[in-house]
Amino acid sequence: MKLKSIILPSLALAAAMTSCDAVYEDLNPCPQGADFVLQFTHNMTGEDRFSADVHCPVLFLYDSEGNFVDRYNFDTDGKLSLELEEGDYHAISFGGMDCPEADFVFNQDFLTSHHYSELETYIRGTRGGESSKRLHAQHHAMEDFTVIATPEGHTKVILDFIRNTNLIKAELAYSDGSAISPSTFNYTITADNAATDHANKVVASGEHTVYRPHDTGTDPQGMTIDGANVPTAWAEMTIGRLEEDMTATLLVTRAATGEQVAKIDLVKYFEKIMGNELSGVTLQEYLDRQAQWTISFTLDPETEKLAGLQFKINGWILNLANEGTIL
Repeated sequence: MKLKSIILPSLALAAAMTSCDAVYEDLNPCPQGADFVLQFTHNMTGEDRFSADVHCPVLFLYDSEGNFVDRYNFDTDGKLSLELEEGDYHAISFGGMDCPEADFVFNQDFLTSHHYSELETYIRGTRGGESSKRLHAQHHAMEDFTVIATPEGHTKVILDFIRNTNLIKAELAYSDGSAISPSTFNYTITADNAATDHANKVVASGEHTVYRPHDTGTDPQGMTIDGANVPTAWAEMTIGRLEEDMTATLLVTRAATGEQVAKIDLVKYFEKIMGNELSGVTLQEYLDRQAQWTISFTLDPETEKLAGLQFKINGWILNLANEGTIL
């Protein structure tokens, strides 16, 4: 009994001296703030590809009223530790916008006072215009968190990025396997998706951006038709964020005449294959995770129109019968 009477008061005193109550003024207060950790698992592998894919991350921090606190840079490991007052906060992080080669810009100077709802990003030079660049990858993440002074230390805040740039490759081959030139055709993708808001939602402007190829070429054995490898002509375009309720139209025409060869609604046809590539997810999550698509067309060499009733996206065959959006 005497032993307990000695130990218990000692434990109570130790607990009081290490608590966050300001009873002992000569003790250091409990640390309060946030430790930010960046990751990028919203991809087709589900693995964290932050170090490989996300560049030059930056953090915008807002208080409980949504007002700007400050802007911060991360270390090379995607980590940042901040001392903050107790309260609620809103964090928005971007990847790829602080790089010298960045193709996305903010709609104004956000080092001054503002509300996070005013924050927008857009592809440089595309307001009602065109883009023919291989866009530098842009990523977005956001999270609400609360800072409380506790013995456990800083609040851990994980920001998991979503990629906003998409690489679309269109490849064409003649059904008889004859040689094909990329200059025979023109390729465009049109979409009203040059800008996104603070929550990463596409901001429609009413004016479509026209995306043109940044790379074209040929591949001597690019496609397999009836068991044989045949040459293809291909074109690559990088476009902005895709959303499930938007229209992004790929158009292939003959360069000499402007006659239409193929026209498809990308989002509609990506929805048709998502169950094959990533089952059990929503269309929007699939669009967020899959950042590269290859769309293959087989053409009749005499008419240069689609041969048969099929084409492929990422290797999956789609039947074109009764599809009104493809010609």
